[in-house]
Amino acid sequence: MHRTSAAYKLRFGVAGTFEENLLEDLKHEKFSLNIDESMSNNNEKIVTVLVNYLRNDKIVAEHLQSFSVASVNSALLFEGIVKLLEENNIPWRNLMSVLLDSCNVMLGKKLRLESRLGEKCPHLLDIGRDCKAIL
Repeated sequence: MHRTSAAYKLRFGVAGTFEENLLEDLKHEKFSLNIDESMSNNNEKIVTVLVNYLRNDKIVAEHLQSFSVASVNSALLFEGIVKLLEENNIPWRNLMSVLLDSCNVMLGKKLRLESRLGEKCPHLLDIGRDCKAIL
């Protein structure tokens, strides 16, 4: 099979099934999000959302979504996370914890993403300040 054909089948065939299965799992399982922002090669601000949860008694880490933002601020990041969960009918009650990097937008004293998420999801576990400290 030619690589273009394989890439097409993966992107428009199998990938959809993987995404559907992941979204279905998150509707029923407790999970944790790992959120990080970065710059792409063309200076686009990208937010990457990874998810960790249990599937068949094993911890699974999956890429949930990446989205671009015009500016890295807690309001836009929060809006993106809310949109991601609500458009996919993922219940807030299943979100158990969020790992964030240590920048002020994520963990700062005023209007930080962590506080905004806590308003939507008051039962969030606080497992520390910096997700990169455990890496």
